[in-house]
Amino acid sequence: MKNFPNKNIHILHGETFGRLRVLDMPPERIRNVWRWWVQCSCGSEPFLTAGANLRSGESQSCGCLRVERCKEINTSHGHTSGGHKTREFVLWYQAKRRAQQENLPFEITVTDLRVPEFCPILGIALSRHNTKFEDNSPSIDKVIPHLGYIKGNVAIISWRANKIKQDASFEELFKIAGWVKAWVNNFTQGKGTACDS
Repeated sequence: MKNFPNKNIHILHGETFGRLRVLDMPPERIRNVWRWWVQCSCGSEPFLTAGANLRSGESQSCGCLRVERCKEINTSHGHTSGGHKTREFVLWYQAKRRAQQENLPFEITVTDLRVPEFCPILGIALSRHNTKFEDNSPSIDKVIPHLGYIKGNVAIISWRANKIKQDASFEELFKIAGWVKAWVNNFTQGKGTACDS
């Protein structure tokens, strides 16, 4: 921009932050803060917002994004039971937020999820009524983590099982399982333990 009043200010014209595009209009200094004219992709009227808020991510829309997120939280898409959101919907919504935060693929729908009676790994009964994560709480597992939440790559298992495999690779899990199996076999057969060999 020609003849910009302060050469030390980073020029934001034409840049996009979330849904906001900085317009090619002179910024205004209000209370010692440079504010830029932006317009939201939803088509609302242009308005002024601080450059610092744009760069930090605090300002991402005219307010429409917040409205949509609130509406999404309060809409269960028919997945309610007795006036309350089903556990499947809650798990789906939480997974969707994690996928957005971690920039992972997300292709599943609520109907793709069904909380089983028992954890398919540990066999413990799953509770649909826990208000916080406990060992017997259902949780969504990405079987191959980097593939994200895509059909065929998710399973509902207990939070306990999910914690166990959270940081371990397949190779590490196989080694642990093999070691424990050998230990138990030796112990039950009276041959000592792995530490004795």
